[in-house]
Amino acid sequence: MKHSKWSISGLFSEKALRHLSLNSPVMFSIFIVVSIFISEWLIMLFIPQLRDLSDFAKSAVDSTTLVILVLPGLYFFLLRPLKVQIMECCKAKQRLRDLNAELNVKVCELATSEEHFKTLVDTIPDIVYRLDAEGRFTYLNSTVEKLGFTIDELIGQHFSVIVSSEYVDNISRTNVLPKLTGVKTGDKEAPKLFDERRAGSRGTSGLEVYILKKSDGESDIANADRMIAEVNSSGVYDVDCSTMRRELAGTIGIIKPLLPQSIGTVGVIRDITIRKKTEDALLEAVKHFKMISDGIPSLVWMSDMEGGCTYVNKQWQEFTGIPIDDNLGECLKEPLHPDDFERTREVYADAFKHSKPFELEFRLRRHDGEYIWFLNRGVPFTLPDEDFSGYIGLCTDISGRKEAENKLNWKTKELEDLNQNLNTRVTEEIDRGRKKEQLLIQQSKMAAMGEMLAAIAHQWRQPLNALGLMVQEMEEAHRFGELDSPNMSDSVNKCMEQITFMSRTIDDFRNFFKPSKEKVPFDIVTAIKDLLTFLTVQSVKFVIKIQFFRKLKDTIVNITDMPSGTHDEIVVLGYPNEFKHVVMNIISNSKDAIVVRLKETPKLKGDIRIVVSEVNGKALIEIKDNGGGIGEDAIERLFEPYFTTKDANEGTGIGLYMSKVIIENNMNGRLSAENEGEGAKFTIALNVHQSL
Repeated sequence: MKHSKWSISGLFSEKALRHLSLNSPVMFSIFIVVSIFISEWLIMLFIPQLRDLSDFAKSAVDSTTLVILVLPGLYFFLLRPLKVQIMECCKAKQRLRDLNAELNVKVCELATSEEHFKTLVDTIPDIVYRLDAEGRFTYLNSTVEKLGFTIDELIGQHFSVIVSSEYVDNISRTNVLPKLTGVKTGDKEAPKLFDERRAGSRGTSGLEVYILKKSDGESDIANADRMIAEVNSSGVYDVDCSTMRRELAGTIGIIKPLLPQSIGTVGVIRDITIRKKTEDALLEAVKHFKMISDGIPSLVWMSDMEGGCTYVNKQWQEFTGIPIDDNLGECLKEPLHPDDFERTREVYADAFKHSKPFELEFRLRRHDGEYIWFLNRGVPFTLPDEDFSGYIGLCTDISGRKEAENKLNWKTKELEDLNQNLNTRVTEEIDRGRKKEQLLIQQSKMAAMGEMLAAIAHQWRQPLNALGLMVQEMEEAHRFGELDSPNMSDSVNKCMEQITFMSRTIDDFRNFFKPSKEKVPFDIVTAIKDLLTFLTVQSVKFVIKIQFFRKLKDTIVNITDMPSGTHDEIVVLGYPNEFKHVVMNIISNSKDAIVVRLKETPKLKGDIRIVVSEVNGKALIEIKDNGGGIGEDAIERLFEPYFTTKDANEGTGIGLYMSKVIIENNMNGRLSAENEGEGAKFTIALNVHQSL
């Protein structure tokens, strides 16, 4: 039974009914009748007890069977389609709501996008426009107002109202394209149009025209000013919504759309007035630069950032004999001397790496094959929008300087060789000069030795006389028996005093003529007093008075007869014996001058005064006389070697010369002479020695 129920329910299922093609009412009625007949037959066949039922019972069974069979049919043909339609209506309504909501969002997004687009376009400093197929403005951004026009004033107007009249015929599609119909010009030779129909890469770019600018308060376009503008334009086409593609075919002449139709042109107008003026100024500057560089008597070059040569002047071409078009990028490589190539490459590489000026000497081959030395100076330059654009350089002919340098080097080498020999010769001459100076000093001393010997002889004469008298007294005392021990001792002591005095005179004489070996501190007052012990005797012979004074601030003290050690010392650093010799030479010259004057004026009293003082760290020794002074013609040559105012047999001319050498060269002092009063004045200035 379960199997029978499953079979009957399956028989009236939607799938089974569709499989039996019972979608029409007629077929379903036939199916119901057949089904009832089969059902009754099956009932009678399998339930024999129902065969004897009355007609009422049979009718009830038939009715029940009919209801069972009809109900699924009613559901299938009436209720279910109605339900399906109701559900589909609900779904359609919901989809419609969703579509409306999505449409509202899209509309809002589109409005926002349009507003953003409009704002974006209005912020563009260039004029953005759109034309219809007839070349009339349908859109303009607010930048167009910089021309003095309003947007409403131009909308609907042909583009020619803002283009200078001389350009319209050459940039309007309606005028240009008919002339090129069927002509294959290619993209490079294609005309540039303001109302372009070509799209993409084939559109117009770089079209330069004059755009009219209306002055303030002017309503007449004919009176407008002009600006230089660059126009970039492209055609606009409808899009095939089924494929969302734009397909165009054709060349210059006629553009044939495959699917859509042209609806106009979009483009951008950019003000390039300043750029054009800048370019014109740059071209003019380049022209002037070439004129100047071609007029410079040097080789001018320029290079890019990679070191490739971009320009050389006329002098470069004439010097090298290489045409400008022959491998300009490596203009330096061919004429450069092979020995200078590596050094030049290193200097260039370092300079280009750090973008710094450089200076380099190298040789370039002239057109006749001879190599000439050049000084190459390069400095980096920059363009407005770049940090480093390359180098500009100048090659200056230094062959003359190089030749001079070679000669100088040769002369320098000669001088160095000469200096090596000269140093030896100078050393020898210095030694010879020193020996000569010493010899002159000794000669000067020897010249004075006669006078010194006379002084010693005069000083010895008195002690010798005293010794003679003492010996005679001793002899008489012995004769008369008066020579006792006390008298004998007293006489011996007196004799020894005279002998000691004579011995000290010899020692002083010897020390005076003994040259000093090194500088020592000494008192100039003591040195002069020691010297005067010899000279006083000679001065007495010629009736000449020698006086020695010590100057203290505002007072002058005569220290001629004062014993040593009773005066203030003035200590200097030098050679004491040589200093004595200088003072003696000066006094000797003063004495000679006085002696000459005494012959003319016998009543003259000769006077030599020596004054020492200390002023501002300097020891001053002034020696004055009344010998008549020095002649004006002789005073300038007074200290020259072998110059003398005396007769040839009386003077050698080396005394004062050696005196100046000793004071100024050996003792770092100064010796000078001048006329003062009735005679001459010699001044010796020495640095006072500061003891530690």
